[in-house]
Amino acid sequence: MRELSFLGSRMTTFFNFGYVALTIKYVTTRDIGTYTCRAYNQLGEAFTTAQMTVISKENVIFDSQHPSGLQKIQQLEDSSRYARSVQEEVQVTQKPRFLGPLKGTNKIVEGQRAHFEVRVEPQNDLTMSIEWYFNGKVLMSANRTQTYHDFGYIALDILSVRAEDSGTYTVVARNALGEAQAQASMTVESKLTI
Repeated sequence: MRELSFLGSRMTTFFNFGYVALTIKYVTTRDIGTYTCRAYNQLGEAFTTAQMTVISKENVIFDSQHPSGLQKIQQLEDSSRYARSVQEEVQVTQKPRFLGPLKGTNKIVEGQRAHFEVRVEPQNDLTMSIEWYFNGKVLMSANRTQTYHDFGYIALDILSVRAEDSGTYTVVARNALGEAQAQASMTVESKLTI
């Protein structure tokens, strides 16, 4: 069993308030195997595993099996001759619903890191959009603000908070059937007043 403490630039891990993830970019056959995530503290430990298989490019046949097949394929792939459109059928079955309140940092000291999180369903709705607002205005991701939306987990991190970060944070989840909102307020205290 290899330990992924040497992750490097292709592999990144994410652990934030109970949500963990491993991302592997540019997967190769060397990445085939069983991946285990181990969580532990003074009271015990828990494991979960996942098996990854990779299909090698060497196993994919690119050559035509018919003598004139290559010319036919090239003719079919000529986008100037055919107007093609790909339509993916996505079925939205329910409007977004938050599975609890927006939890987060209510009171914080300047320079610290703030965190807000909430869970939303349906988890498998690829059409759902997530937007964050600060005091009613759209909050954009930037150097200090990072947003996450994966498998029904939504989070906002604000690095090195400032006094002007005090206010109300709102998250809105939307799809074709409706929207849901959750909000929380945060007060940033100056280091000088402590």
